[in-house]
Amino acid sequence: MKNLSFVFVLAIGAMACGKGGGGGGGGGKARDADPAAANAAVPAELKGQLEFVPTRDDKHNLAWVMPKGWTEGVIPGTVKPPDGTNFGFMTKYSVGRNCDGMCESKDWPAVADKVNFAQLASAGTVERDDKRADGRTMVVALGDRRELVMAWWKKGADHYVTCSVSMEKEAQPAAAAFEAACNATQTGL
Repeated sequence: MKNLSFVFVLAIGAMACGKGGGGGGGGGKARDADPAAANAAVPAELKGQLEFVPTRDDKHNLAWVMPKGWTEGVIPGTVKPPDGTNFGFMTKYSVGRNCDGMCESKDWPAVADKVNFAQLASAGTVERDDKRADGRTMVVALGDRRELVMAWWKKGADHYVTCSVSMEKEAQPAAAAFEAACNATQTGL
């Protein structure tokens, strides 16, 4: 099962490394997150079932898009599909910030690797691992499930920001849309 191939739309993947998304904000107030790219990437068979809408947390200077109608569970910032939809039981979408202890300047690439990436990579098959000076994107196959984790940081910042998606096989046709949604995150770093 680990050998199942999984293809992301290359243009969406390139956006994660380039301009226009994933962590914009430049230290001031986070810009509003734009759901246009995510909504454009929703496959035809899921139109009407999956739509992304903007949201923000001014207290933490963070703006992102999230699936419309998905509900927050026990973990703040994590949403799951509503009952009656066919996205799979373990499918979830999450945006948040992390300090890994005291909120002070740290070596964020090392912290994010320890907290978000290393354990995930060792648990499954890494299909993609894009490292940038200001962030990282990883896709890992865990059996039939795919995990997408994106992180953004800025040297000297007192936290970093993450977006992660756990996709059961039923949700995987929307993988490019979920990645575009994560990439729309505006961190205000």
